[in-house]
Amino acid sequence: MKEKKVMVYPSFNSTNQYISLISKAIKNAGYEVVSPVKKIEFLCVDTFVLNWYENMPGSNVLPTFLRKIAKLFLIKCGGKQIVWVVHNKKPHDDRSGLSLLLMKILCLLSDKIIILSEETKTVLEKLVRNKRFYESKICKIPHPNYIGVYGEEKDSLINCNSTIKFLFLGMIRKYKNIELLIDVFKELPREYPVHLTIAGSCMDECYKKELELRADKYDDNITLCLKFIDDAEMVGLIQSNDILVLPYDINSSLNSGTIILGFSYHKTVISPMIGTLKEYSGSNFFYSYDYADDAEHKTKLTHCIEEVVRNITSEPDVLKRKGSVAYDLVKNSNSLNVVSGLYKKVIG
Repeated sequence: MKEKKVMVYPSFNSTNQYISLISKAIKNAGYEVVSPVKKIEFLCVDTFVLNWYENMPGSNVLPTFLRKIAKLFLIKCGGKQIVWVVHNKKPHDDRSGLSLLLMKILCLLSDKIIILSEETKTVLEKLVRNKRFYESKICKIPHPNYIGVYGEEKDSLINCNSTIKFLFLGMIRKYKNIELLIDVFKELPREYPVHLTIAGSCMDECYKKELELRADKYDDNITLCLKFIDDAEMVGLIQSNDILVLPYDINSSLNSGTIILGFSYHKTVISPMIGTLKEYSGSNFFYSYDYADDAEHKTKLTHCIEEVVRNITSEPDVLKRKGSVAYDLVKNSNSLNVVSGLYKKVIG
């Protein structure tokens, strides 16, 4: 039997190993993963796996929207399979509404819809009210873990007598509420032994300067590392901190690879209760909260940080214990073998 050819879109992501992991899982399932194709090569591809296809950065999005729609219909007319992976509730920078419209079209045209968390079903319900157009297409495949992806971790112990080190890790973008995070640490009681590191590249130079000015006004309990974190630095950065703090916007955020990354390296997290964490609803190996507006977000995030401080006071190895539970879960449930087997069922 001829080996099926699969194209993963995008084919490469310099800031995230998710694409390379998914490509590897599909290869392990027995398929050939091909590079982006043009013209006659298009005929050789059997399945297109689309990630973040609805994203259309920039101001002049209409031409991009029309090109993407044309490609979808070309794929359908060619008898190819479309597999759409749903990552967010909506694109983070969608000001025109066209990205959301593209999500609705993807929901209708896709042959299979991959969800990374159960909450994604509520997102699809809002996109297309009639479930019969998409319900049978849904396949749940967990986000693969990152164990060993950025190198092997070294033994590390949390020093309960030293400063509690919090880390924000990821691309620096406005929807991630970095300003709010800085303000929260500014207003914590002076006696709290805490330090915050914010690490990741920021493509918006104006926003970068705004954050630098904001952080400079505060005490030395905040360190900005606004640059691309390469693979060689990743493990050391994660291991040199005690806990990840990720104050995402719950209006658009649904899944978080950074949460899975933290779990993959024995770290627990503080985060709003987005889809990724709802997969472990009822568990107590992470710190989470819900909020209705910015003011409540600030209050709830502050309470979580204070809870971490209290927990460490009463149980010095609490973060290590929670991180170990998280690691064991993603090691078993989010392994590449599990993901590979599920992709084999999806692609067929």
